[in-house]
Amino acid sequence: MTTQHALPSRTRTARCSCVAALASAALLVSACSSPDDSSAKATPSAASASTGARTSLFAQTADSLNVPRGGRLAVPVTFGWKGARPAAGAELRMTVKNGFTWAAVASRGTRVNRSTVSITYGDLPKSGTTKARLQAPDGAWEASKPALSVELVEKGAAGGSASGGSISATKAVEREADVDLFMFPPPRASKPDAEGVVTYDFDYGNQGSQPAKGTIRLKPFPGYSLHGRPKGCAMPAKDGTVTCNLGEIPAEATFTFKVKVPKEATGIPEAVRYGIQPAGSTDAHPLNNDGIRFVEINR
Repeated sequence: MTTQHALPSRTRTARCSCVAALASAALLVSACSSPDDSSAKATPSAASASTGARTSLFAQTADSLNVPRGGRLAVPVTFGWKGARPAAGAELRMTVKNGFTWAAVASRGTRVNRSTVSITYGDLPKSGTTKARLQAPDGAWEASKPALSVELVEKGAAGGSASGGSISATKAVEREADVDLFMFPPPRASKPDAEGVVTYDFDYGNQGSQPAKGTIRLKPFPGYSLHGRPKGCAMPAKDGTVTCNLGEIPAEATFTFKVKVPKEATGIPEAVRYGIQPAGSTDAHPLNNDGIRFVEINR
């Protein structure tokens, strides 16, 4: 079983001298090219027009979040609708700006280009969440400009228009915390092999200035199970959760584990919940620490 392998990374000394920040989910996972301050009138869906009701879409992120220079940041995104349900679903567009790049893309997301990730919902949830997982630049960025822009657009809207409430942006503040763990999924969708086993290579580490110990917890969804047991991991608890003691967390490393996919699974289902937690210390940015990873099954 593949276990944890340290990756080349900046030294702790370098990280301690580098400070950075950022601003603000999908579900996974995890995901625009419109102006930062653009707005347009909401367009009723076909169903809404026939009944006189209006569809009101919304997308929200935090105004500002902290991240060290060159570090990772998970930006929570909430979205959905009010009034009448969109007749044909909607598209969530997320665009990195200001020198930021994508560190990982939500399992259901599609890379439109280097900057934009799109998640399409045929049946848009009334209240949904995802995370945009970003990488801060190694150099300085303009704190007055957004690091991430988010837009939710109703399918069939004239010219792909969006209401003002469905556009949001997050700015970045460059700041390094004492303890700031992260656990990010692979940058691309994960697919099972011919035996129905999917391999996940997660990046994890501590981008804070102080040493910290920690554990990783993995909980497969019903019907899924860990394939083998990574080094340092205990047997599954009654609820299926597997706990892995890591000791002191390095600046950056890879944690690899495998999940067995049920034979009847199709599409892009949820496969495993994951998370990293500090031991004996407080994590300054827990949003970086956990999530749900899906698996892409083509049958």
